[in-house]
Amino acid sequence: MIKRIRRRFIWLATLSLFLVMFFSFCSLIGISLFESSHEADQVLSIIVKNNGRLDEVQAKKRLGDQYNKEGIFKYRYFTANINTKKQTLTVIDADHIIGYSINSVSSRKKQISMRLSAGQLRGTIQSNGVRFRYSATWLKRFPPTSTISALLT
Repeated sequence: MIKRIRRRFIWLATLSLFLVMFFSFCSLIGISLFESSHEADQVLSIIVKNNGRLDEVQAKKRLGDQYNKEGIFKYRYFTANINTKKQTLTVIDADHIIGYSINSVSSRKKQISMRLSAGQLRGTIQSNGVRFRYSATWLKRFPPTSTISALLT
């Protein structure tokens, strides 16, 4: 009888330890994903407000004191104009990202155009195993055209 209680106790202790570790790791991963997503949205809003550029002063204000001059090189992004009616993508600034990434996004220009036409100005695109977060604003002088900034995440 004592042997049976001992085995049950060991089984219960092992199970509870496993559950505590499982929920701890899941919460750490969830918090990490949330924070990186929030940081990406902040960087995209800075880029959109500054006409496709990542400004050091604005970045330091929004991202906090841990941001330094080297921090600009941490983010890989590009800015482009997309016409939702013609479904054309014209790259404006591609100095901060490699060409392969732009090609993978431009292959999804139909999907992006449909999302922008539906009013979804922020979102995530998956292309060739690479995940991009995007943010867009409509150009007032060209109504079917919007400026899109995409950040590689």
